[in-house]
Amino acid sequence: MASYEIPSEFTDEEKWLKFFPRKAFIAGGVCMGVGVIFANILKGAGLFVPVLVFFGIITAVLVLLIMVKKPEGDYLKGSGQAYGDLLIKRILRKRKSCIYVLGYDDYKRYNVKKKNGKKK
Repeated sequence: MASYEIPSEFTDEEKWLKFFPRKAFIAGGVCMGVGVIFANILKGAGLFVPVLVFFGIITAVLVLLIMVKKPEGDYLKGSGQAYGDLLIKRILRKRKSCIYVLGYDDYKRYNVKKKNGKKK
């Protein structure tokens, strides 16, 4: 089987508008789209510009979280990954957290008697 060198100008993610990754471009578009919808709904209350500014700030923070990567020095804490990906992984980990202990439920699986003699 032959192996070929990949040229250095090819990366694993496609960049849009020269520096936006696809994920950041899509997230920014969706966030600003939602902001424009809310701004049009609240136009009658005179909140068009404040809502656009608010969603503009939210969009900028979201895009920066997706684009900026953690420095390479913290290799055990997710170095090289985007801060947005790390935040999502941390939230999902806290939501589904569990501790795996070898042999914890052996008495249930193998019908082993506990110390007091009762089966569970």
